[in-house]
Amino acid sequence: MPPSMKQFLQQLPPFILIGISIALGVGIFIVFSYVLIWGMLIGAILWGANLLIEYLRSANIIPNKTKTSSSSKGRIIDHDKN
Repeated sequence: MPPSMKQFLQQLPPFILIGISIALGVGIFIVFSYVLIWGMLIGAILWGANLLIEYLRSANIIPNKTKTSSSSKGRIIDHDKN
C-alpha cells in the first residue's frame, strides 16, 4: 500500500465521526422542532377550547357544575390525646 494511501486512511475516521455528529445534531434539531410545533398547536387548541367553554359558562349557556355542601357528608373521628 502506498504511503499516501495509508496516510489518507488514517485521516479519514475523524472526519467521518465529525460528519456523523453534525448529521445527528441536525436530525435532533429537526425532531425537536417538530415536537415543539405540535406541542404549540395542541396547546393552542386546548387553550381555545377552554376559552370557549369559559365564555359559554359566563353567558349562562352552559351551566356551572358546582357541588352543593349538603350533598357531601364527612365524618368526625374523636380520640383522646394522651
